[in-house]
Amino acid sequence: MEYSSASNAVMQLNKALEFQVDYDIWEPKLPIDYKEIIQMSKTPGINNSIEKYEDLYHTFSKGILLQKGKVLFSLGSNGERNEMISARMFLYKNHTSCKYRSLQESRFPKVVEVFDTLKLKIPIKITTQFLSPGVKYGAYFIFKFRDTRKTSSKQIYVNLKYKMGGRTLHAYFATWRNDKWMKIELCRFLCDKKNTYFEVLLESFSRYHCGTESIYVEGIEFRDVSFHSTILHLLKR
Repeated sequence: MEYSSASNAVMQLNKALEFQVDYDIWEPKLPIDYKEIIQMSKTPGINNSIEKYEDLYHTFSKGILLQKGKVLFSLGSNGERNEMISARMFLYKNHTSCKYRSLQESRFPKVVEVFDTLKLKIPIKITTQFLSPGVKYGAYFIFKFRDTRKTSSKQIYVNLKYKMGGRTLHAYFATWRNDKWMKIELCRFLCDKKNTYFEVLLESFSRYHCGTESIYVEGIEFRDVSFHSTILHLLKR
């Protein structure tokens, strides 16, 4: 009986020690407002099933869905705050030229299929909510072609024409990400506040390579591109 009680006490002490170590190491790596973000999340199980701070950190690193599944918040490898806004938040001038789809490889419940890449005409007017002030971000258009067999190379010529800040711009190449989606960098900016207004008009892809093939649009991602993050990215390549 005494042996059982001593064994139980040691077990409880070990559990308390594990919890303290877990808390001391991993809780500081979480966003300072992580409790509020969790309350906003619709990611299944995040409120109830995660017991260790380490597991919670890895969940944040993968990304958690907010705003009824229309915003993805995530942490970068250096703790930077990143945000992706779903294509369902965009405006579409011609609703007959697009349709909501469910794709297994998307992080959002729905993506938008746009049928005519020669006449995108997609005005995007969105406001971020979770970025870090004082950090330099890149804004990326995240998409993929419906027929991925045509895009086997790491980088393809698309010549995306778009308007931003009263100027007509061109992004000539799209590159593959590691998650089966492609990205096009639209701009870089120094974030002065977490609620940052972003506006761009996507006009068209080039006829060369793209033709009239439809694309799946996942959203606009805002990712930290500060010097330190860029070095980390290069070291991982």
